[in-house]
Amino acid sequence: FTQLAIFSSEYKRPENAVELLELVKSLAQTRQAASPHMSYLGPMPAFIERVKDRYRYQLQICSGNRKVLNDLLQHVIQELPGKAIARRTRWSLEVDGHE
Repeated sequence: FTQLAIFSSEYKRPENAVELLELVKSLAQTRQAASPHMSYLGPMPAFIERVKDRYRYQLQICSGNRKVLNDLLQHVIQELPGKAIARRTRWSLEVDGHE
C-alpha cells in the first residue's frame, strides 16, 4: 500500500510555480537521501494547467511508509516559510488526497 502527498503551486508565471516545487523536492530529497521508501513525480503541470491567468503545477511524493512520509512533510513545511519563493507563490499540500 502506498501513501501519497501532492504539493500544488500556482503563480502568474509557470517558472515560479515550478521553482517552488523544485525547492520542495530538493528539501525532501536532502532529508530522505536515497530512501527506498520514497518516490517523486514532477514537478508537472496540473490536470488543468491554467486557471484565471495562473499556472498550476504539482509534485507527487509517494511512500510505502506513512511515518516516513509524515516526518518528511513536517520537515518541508517547517522549512518553506523561510524561503522567498514560498512567500510569493500560492501553494497547498494534500496528503492521500484526490483531485
